[in-house]
Amino acid sequence: MKLFDAHIHLHDHRFDANREELISRARDKGVRGFCSLSADPGDWPRVIENSRKYPFVLPGFGIHPWYLKTTYPGWREDLAKHLETEAAILGEVGLDLVIDTPLEEQMAVLHQQLDLAQDMKLPVNFHCRKAWHVLEQVLKAYDFRKTGFVLHAYSGTDIIVEKLASKGAYFSFGGGLTKSGNRRVHKAIKAVPLDRLLIETDAPDIPPVIDHKIDNEKPNVPENIFYVLSAMAADLAMTEEKLAEMTWENSMRLFGDVILPRKIG
Repeated sequence: MKLFDAHIHLHDHRFDANREELISRARDKGVRGFCSLSADPGDWPRVIENSRKYPFVLPGFGIHPWYLKTTYPGWREDLAKHLETEAAILGEVGLDLVIDTPLEEQMAVLHQQLDLAQDMKLPVNFHCRKAWHVLEQVLKAYDFRKTGFVLHAYSGTDIIVEKLASKGAYFSFGGGLTKSGNRRVHKAIKAVPLDRLLIETDAPDIPPVIDHKIDNEKPNVPENIFYVLSAMAADLAMTEEKLAEMTWENSMRLFGDVILPRKIG
């Protein structure tokens, strides 16, 4: 069994004490690749360090809507440099209508980043919370059908899945899927085309349900992807082995051009 974690933050300081051990444990169990994403420019040096140390880690560089105040003169040029030199994707970027940051500010930074991804023909990893109608409008200005993009921790409805898939979307699910009461997500996953399905942890965030409870006192860890796999397989009435194979193939198709220089597998 081989798994690819489509959204994780391996550079996070919460992993500093035992990063090597946690990665090794997940690798030993079959997690053969990770897409490790930044949230702001302060993350970028650590993302570079980790992806160079671990050739099976695909890096992502971007500015998350929660951290727009970390922009600075020249940030766009620095972002372009990292995307070009590090065999990376754009992410984590996106829109969030729950936070106080005005939508206009979020849109301005997002468009600058998406312009880079479009020009450089790179996949994008999106954060989207309560902003699906806005994201649909944003996507009209771009053509990501060939490069594709990830909707991380997908929380939209099943109704818009087909429309987003036609734009190039891949749908990634994580710890939220392990909550039996999360009816919207359980319904949405069944609407996703099987060739657009991805699996993630978002570690060290969004821990899964383990033994009927969620431990928010400890960081989520990479090997917890297997709890997500189990929940996903149950929803789709599929074996875990078949699902692992399918999501692996989907990841390689989406990220294939970017990961060629890397040792993922």
